Amino acid sequence: MPYFVRYLGILAKDVRDSKRTMADDFETAEYLFKRCKNLVPRACEGGLLLSINERLRFLKYDEPGNNFVKHCDGSFPRNTYEKSVITIQFYLNEDMEGGETTFFDDCFPGVNTFSFSIVNNAF
Repeated sequence: MPYFVRYLGILAKDVRDSKRTMADDFETAEYLFKRCKNLVPRACEGGLLLSINERLRFLKYDEPGNNFVKHCDGSFPRNTYEKSVITIQFYLNEDMEGGETTFFDDCFPGVNTFSFSIVNNAF
């Protein structure tokens, strides 16, 4: 039986005005990892790629002008020895305009930023 816990978290309206939910879902995280593990770096910040963390976050921007101000993503500490250091975004919408994400190199100087799109490739 999959472990699934839903979190609402704290929504700081001065930082983002989207709707958000978080869920710990090991089964879905494992599925996503199998589908994209060859697309992300195998090592980062002295650590090795093990998995996608189970703390999945879902954001919904449903009003014109909704935004998430410039920020640096934090890490998810799974335990004393494991933490997330890479953000992976999946866009679940289609036939939309707007909503682009800008990646800023100044959040973590010296860390490479990359992005690419896979369009119409159902997971």
